[in-house]
Amino acid sequence: MQSANSSFTFRLYLDTRYINSNVDFIGKFEVKIRITAKHDSKPKLAKTGIYIKEEIFNALYPSYVAKRIRAKKSFQDSIGAIANKEENQILKEQIDRDLREWKNAETPEIRTFEQLKANKGFVIGSNLLRDWVINYNKRDISESQKVRIESSYKKINQYFNRKKPDAKPQKEISLYEITPKFLNDWESWCTDVKGHTLTTQIGYAQNLRSIINKAISSQECSFNKSNYPFYLQNENPEGYIIKEDNNKPVAKYVDDKERELFMNYTPQTENEQLACDIWLFSYYSAGMNATDMYNFKWKNVDLDKGIGHYYRKKTKRQRRQILKPLIISEKHLEIIQRHKGKNEFVFNFQEKFETKKKLTDHIGKQFQKLRKKIGLSDNFSFMSARNSSFTNLSKVASSNEIMETLGTHSKEKTLKGYIKRLNQTQKVKDLYEKLNET
Repeated sequence: MQSANSSFTFRLYLDTRYINSNVDFIGKFEVKIRITAKHDSKPKLAKTGIYIKEEIFNALYPSYVAKRIRAKKSFQDSIGAIANKEENQILKEQIDRDLREWKNAETPEIRTFEQLKANKGFVIGSNLLRDWVINYNKRDISESQKVRIESSYKKINQYFNRKKPDAKPQKEISLYEITPKFLNDWESWCTDVKGHTLTTQIGYAQNLRSIINKAISSQECSFNKSNYPFYLQNENPEGYIIKEDNNKPVAKYVDDKERELFMNYTPQTENEQLACDIWLFSYYSAGMNATDMYNFKWKNVDLDKGIGHYYRKKTKRQRRQILKPLIISEKHLEIIQRHKGKNEFVFNFQEKFETKKKLTDHIGKQFQKLRKKIGLSDNFSFMSARNSSFTNLSKVASSNEIMETLGTHSKEKTLKGYIKRLNQTQKVKDLYEKLNET
């Protein structure tokens, strides 16, 4: 039931206008929510990211089916069996939850779809850290970032409730209880009592700061900059300062010698060949990832001109896709020939691996074996291909040139930091080698 003072009407809509080309969703259509503003009668379609077959949608939501079809006995007989399947009930719960979140986001003062969208799923004005974790994870961020945010919350909540017996309910920590002293004591507890490395604790602190930044940026929350527990120039100079870990190893970094050792290795098995080829294709493509290769299609390749392109989204919900150019060399062609797809896809990965995750899992296991066999460091993995390519590119081009030419990042600052971190270990090695030469 819509309240009398509501500004919008909400209705489910199965968008059958578009045929989905994604192999995982063939024969399915996206469920959307038609949201109509009462003051101007303009409807908007909100995506749910949930894809479903038309007959299943009709069985789960028969009220959306035309009356003449609903009246047929054949329709009435079929919907019960379909609707009662467990997997279909799970889909219905997901759809209902999304619809409920949109309805709950509506408040009397909201008049536009943009206001409604901004408010969707958010807990307004709460002082509890838990609610702001929920708010933060409603943003368009990666699943891995959401996991890190949750881990940081659990770790500080665990410290907050460390003296409470297991039999008693856990108290939720409020933003006001997170003070500079509390954070310093929490840091000592993480490193000295729980045995976490400084790198791990720094990660917790950085994610916690992101959550609190979200809270103080909200006008509805009474917790503001004057209560901010982290160091903030001119606002809270006595605040907690996140440490710098000078001993942190450069993630996935491999030096030139190790890369050459890998590239000179001759694969002995079909599985080794696949793992090596995927690494090399990524390296020669300036960081093309496994998902990009899994979805790479012939329609995006012009072999006569030796060029290609693919699209990448930073997150699943992000609508804007970034075009990545690709110059196809002889080395690319050799790899493609060994793993050539039969139909629309460049590679045959779709035929061998049901999902892209199964492909990446397979690659990961192969690299575990290759590291031991060839004598590579633990840093050497599929991801090191991307890092190695940017390390070499940064020797001949600036971060701005790399970004503008290859479309690597939306911010130059991000790429500059990435390249600087990658080169740090090599610079240290070069300097020490010079010392030993004298």
